[in-house]
Amino acid sequence: MGNRIKTSEVQGLTGSTLGAAEISPYIDTANSIVDYYLDGKGLSEERLTKIELFLAAHLLTANRERPAIKESVSPASKSYSDIFGQGFESTTYGQTLMLVDVTGILARTAKKSINLKSIKENHS
Repeated sequence: MGNRIKTSEVQGLTGSTLGAAEISPYIDTANSIVDYYLDGKGLSEERLTKIELFLAAHLLTANRERPAIKESVSPASKSYSDIFGQGFESTTYGQTLMLVDVTGILARTAKKSINLKSIKENHS
């Protein structure tokens, strides 16, 4: 399925001044995630569209337009942080996304962890 949302909708929600070339990758990624995890799970197209919008806004904000929590003029500096938490909790758009995704699938998927085990090498 094609993207459910447009660049102008993401710009309107986030206040971003980035153009379509910069925003489109986040929209495409959000669309593929929504299609893969949520299509066919009983959600209306309207709800899937909202999820896709908030997911694209979250991805954009988390990767390109993170809000600064501290700025100084002299000497110039800027600090960023996951002030709300990690993952979807790190942006207000991600927090809204978790409310709109009534299945909870995306929140559970984002919390999956990877277990790595080292294999002892025998040098005999």
